Order: sequence, then structure tokens, then C-alpha cells
Amino acid sequence: MQKVYFFLVLVLGFFCTNAQLVFSEGFTGLADGDLGTRVSWQQNGSGPDVAVASTTPLTYPMYGSGLQYINAAAVAGTDPHKSFTAIPTGGTTYVYLSFVVRVTSSAPKINTDPDLSISIRNIGNANVPLRFYIGENNLNTDIQFGIQIGTNTLPQFSSGTFSYGVTYLIIIRYEITPGATSDDAYLYINPAVFPSEPTAFPTAATGAAVINGGEADFGSLLNALQITQSSATESPNAAFDAFKVSYSTISAAQAWTALNVTQAALPVLMKSFKALKENNSVKVLWEVGAEFNVKGYEIQRSQDGSHFEPIGFVDAAAKTNYSFIDTRPLAGANFYRVSTIDNDRRLKYSSIVSVNGRKDLYISRFPNPATRKLIVQHQEVSAPAILRITSLDGRVVRQLRPPLYSVQTDVDVSSLRAGNYVLEFVNGGKRISTTFTKQ
Repeated sequence: MQKVYFFLVLVLGFFCTNAQLVFSEGFTGLADGDLGTRVSWQQNGSGPDVAVASTTPLTYPMYGSGLQYINAAAVAGTDPHKSFTAIPTGGTTYVYLSFVVRVTSSAPKINTDPDLSISIRNIGNANVPLRFYIGENNLNTDIQFGIQIGTNTLPQFSSGTFSYGVTYLIIIRYEITPGATSDDAYLYINPAVFPSEPTAFPTAATGAAVINGGEADFGSLLNALQITQSSATESPNAAFDAFKVSYSTISAAQAWTALNVTQAALPVLMKSFKALKENNSVKVLWEVGAEFNVKGYEIQRSQDGSHFEPIGFVDAAAKTNYSFIDTRPLAGANFYRVSTIDNDRRLKYSSIVSVNGRKDLYISRFPNPATRKLIVQHQEVSAPAILRITSLDGRVVRQLRPPLYSVQTDVDVSSLRAGNYVLEFVNGGKRISTTFTKQ
């Protein structure tokens, strides 16, 4: 019995060792700004860095993208790479690379020899075995994607064209076989069978293939993914997210299983978000795309646009339009946002919108400190009103009457001495005051 158990352990260990996910990068939790050397990324070269962003995440149904992503630019900039557990390539090896991409502008023309955008390589070898390309067709309207093995063959581009500003799922299957011209690579764009493994050869309209390519001598392993920013004429402005690399020395099917493409997908795409005043309440409305793994939506409110508190929760119900009514809005400005919460407790925030709440008197001012002009926002003037500035010893140093129905008044404070002052707003028999500093 012990011999049988030992044999099973050996078999399981063999399969686990020879099929695994070696790279998974979604930039989760990174603040906007340069990618730099964060989360083990290393810069190559100089110039503008690849930038982390989070304002409009890339989403593809059932694919595991996240909230943060990166922007590579059409510039001569850094070409950062990140190392991963080495993939042995001394024998037959099956590699899968997947990610999402959204090309925003300035893709180089196909016929002007664009440079690679993404590559898998041995960071200790100058030769690059597998390359991914982005180019614009010669009609200056659409983009095409391509792949290349080594440098002895030309990049092969899809004949189908794709649009700027749209997120696409890229799957690349790379089969490494010992020999000078025996490697194969297949590019799938939005594969029709996803999330199953794309086993059929891609058509020219939906991908590209390099069969028995003239691969470069890159050594006996692969150990890094690199992002390239060559120049304004050779690189596009493009966003990328959710890179995954897996391999198997047994079969492509095992490499696909290890890729685990549907893990931790972004829960939902927020299409629109707004808040409308209804009598003494505020109605918050939002529209979403297809929901995946969504628990619900937490409605949050703030009085200053920075510090938010939850005021309600709406369960996900497989709908596209949701609403929530705030029956007790704050006096003055109310700022709202919605936090999408998935079943793994990850959060995604909507944009922020504002609306005036109850008709209680309110006042705000900026900039503070002020030098020449103080901008005062106040409740709508419904009767003869007064804006008054007094010094701390009670002397009135400036007074004016805002126009009827106005909600903002600019006050010239350039002649005031530096120091602290009281700003008072009187409207319809009610008054409110705050302070500001004159520099």
C-alpha cells in the first residue's frame, strides 16, 4: 500500500511541476503614476515611464482583469520588464500568454515596420523569442494585431481590423520544439470558444499564426515579460491589464488549465452614474454592464467630496439600471459615489457626482488662503441678501449684495491686509458665517 501511495505522489508531483502559472500581473492596489520599479518591475532605458492608471478599467466578459491597469505610450521611453519563474525550453514546451488591451490612439502603420509592444523573453539574452505587435491599417481607420517568433521572420498580422477605444482579449499559444525552425505561435483575438481553450487554428480575420518560425537563439529558458515604448512612430498609445503566463512540458491543454483565465474577474463596468434632486430628496441612479461575481452596490455620501460614508446598500439583481433615494440629504452640497462590491469583497468606485440637498442656508469659499479673489458659493439668493467680511475685532471691511437668484459671488479681497477674517452670508432673515485667511 505504501508503494502505491508513493507512486501516486510521484505522478502528482510530476504533473504539478510540469504545468504551472508562472506570471500573473493585474497591478492591483497600485496608485496612479509611474510603474517604475514597483512590484518587482525593472526599468530598461530612459524617458517617460509606463504609467499605472485606474480611471477606466479594461474589462472583458469572464476574464480576470482588475481595477488598475497600465498605459504604454507612443514615445521613446522606458521598456520595463518583470521576471517570473523560469520556463525550461530545452525540450518541447507549451506556453500560453493572455492579457487585455485597449488601443487609444497613434498606432503605427503596418507598412512602416512598427516595433513590438509586448514580449516574452530570457532577460539574460538579447534575442527576443516571442513578440506581440499593434499596427494601424493603411486606411488610417482601424488597428490590427500581430505576432512574431524571433527576428528571422516578419510579423504576421490579423487580416481582420479592430477599433480604437475597445478592449480586446489577446490569447497567444507558443509551442517550443527543439530545432532551428520548428517553433509555432498562434494569436487569438476575442476567441469564440472562450473561456474554453482555443484549439482550432485562428482564422486570418480573428488572429494570426506563425508556423515553423525562424526562432532566435535565446538560451534554454524564458523568465520575463517586457513592455516596449520605442518611439512616436513605432509604438501605439495603448492600455494593458491582467497579464498571465503559463506553461506545460506535457500538453497545451495542461498549460491552458494552469492559465486559469476566469479567476477574479472585474465584477462590473459602470456605464453611467448621476444624482437628481427630487423635492427634499436626492435620487441616485447608475447603469452597469454585464454583472459577474457581484454582491451589490454600496451608496456613499460626502459633504466635502473627499470623506465618504455609506448611506445605503442595493443587492445585485442581474439588472442594468439601479437607483437609490437619499431621503435625508445634507444641507448644501452633497457628493455621491457608488462602490461595487464583488463576492470576494473587492471594491470598485464610480465617479463622483454632486447635487444641492436641503434648502438650509450654507456657504463655502475658496481658495483659502486667498490672495486677490475669494469665490463664495452660497444658497440661491431668494430675497435681498448680504455678503459681509469682518475683521476678528468686529470691524466691517467689505460688504456687498449678491444678485437675486445667484448661487456664487466673487469677492475682491486684494486690498485687505494679510490675516484672518469672518465671512458672513445673510439671506431671507437667516445668517451663516465661516472664516478665511487673506495672504
